[in-house]
Amino acid sequence: MDTTTRRSRQEARYRWSLATDRLVFELTFGRNSHSQRFLRGDIEYFRAWLNEPTLSMALAAVFGSSHDEASSVVLHHRDHMVAAGYGVATINRHLCTLRAAARIAREMGEIDWDLSDVPGIAICDNSQAFNGFNIG
Repeated sequence: MDTTTRRSRQEARYRWSLATDRLVFELTFGRNSHSQRFLRGDIEYFRAWLNEPTLSMALAAVFGSSHDEASSVVLHHRDHMVAAGYGVATINRHLCTLRAAARIAREMGEIDWDLSDVPGIAICDNSQAFNGFNIG
């Protein structure tokens, strides 16, 4: 790893250590306790999946890079959840949480892109197949 890459990762981690609390506040503010619990759980599951010790480091890992890299990480996360057997609604809820976090990060000025183009999962033709995966 070269010095520039190491420095930019350190800068991203520092920036996200300052921005994480605000992002989580914006994500959950005004929602009922049930929704807050789901939103926090979704981003905590994402943090654990990334194997990062803190939420700020997880956000730095995904939002501290380019749109294409972040989209790729989120799509891999989606594929992991499919392979783990999560339901379509659960997976789509997790994706919505990550899209909302990216939108808020953009509004905060931390990134200049969002994840609105990351596709969810849809059940087609009342079958148990979606996006090339079979469920059930």
